[in-house]
Amino acid sequence: MIEFDNSPGSNVVCVKIKDQLHAEDFGAVAPKADQLIGEHGKIRVLLDLTDFHGWADVSAARTHFSFIKDHHHKVERIAIIAGKQWQHWIAAVVGTFVAAEEKCFDEAEADEARSWIAA
Repeated sequence: MIEFDNSPGSNVVCVKIKDQLHAEDFGAVAPKADQLIGEHGKIRVLLDLTDFHGWADVSAARTHFSFIKDHHHKVERIAIIAGKQWQHWIAAVVGTFVAAEEKCFDEAEADEARSWIAA
C-alpha cells in the first residue's frame, strides 16, 4: 500500500510504503504525481520505507521500476528513510539510474531527511 501526501502549494511529496507493493498500487499514485509535476515542473520526494516489505510479485516490481523510469527525470531530490539494510542497498543501486539527487537515511535520522528534502 502507498500513502501519498502533499501540502497545498508545496512540491514536496511524502510517500510511505507499507507492507508489500502490488502492481495496482501505482494506479492511484501516478495521476497524483503527474498532477504535482504539472503544477511544479519538478517535485521532491520524501520516501518512507520503514514499513516496506518488498514486492508482492514480479509484476509489482516491474510496475514499480517502470513508474520510476517514467518519472525520475521530473524529480529533483529523493530522501529515503530506510528501516532495513537491504533498503539502503536497493536505494544505492536505483540511485545510479535516476536523475534526481538521492540521499538515504536511517530510521533514526528521519528528522534530518525531512530537513534535507525541504532545503
